[in-house]
Amino acid sequence: GLEPGAFVELVVNADTKTLLVRPAGTGVLAIYRVSLRERKDIVNAISLLLNEGSELRYLECRESECVIGVFLIDVVMAERLSEKLQEGGIQVVEYSTR
Repeated sequence: GLEPGAFVELVVNADTKTLLVRPAGTGVLAIYRVSLRERKDIVNAISLLLNEGSELRYLECRESECVIGVFLIDVVMAERLSEKLQEGGIQVVEYSTR
């Protein structure tokens, strides 16, 4: 039931040494590139995203910028989270959804 480009969830069972691959369900992956003024900005950004119901999928930080990938229910939520990040003092350089 998997199609090219589908999001999947990997479940590892160390006891039985098995790996289960299953569809991750419906939703979108939102990628936010944010600019950081202080180190605590990344903690604030992640806290805000998680408190709003998103699921952290990716994080990469370099110097004063981070790329954060979260799984969301739809593109409307992605836009709303971008606005909430800005309201929380986090500069969103850009974001995209897949």
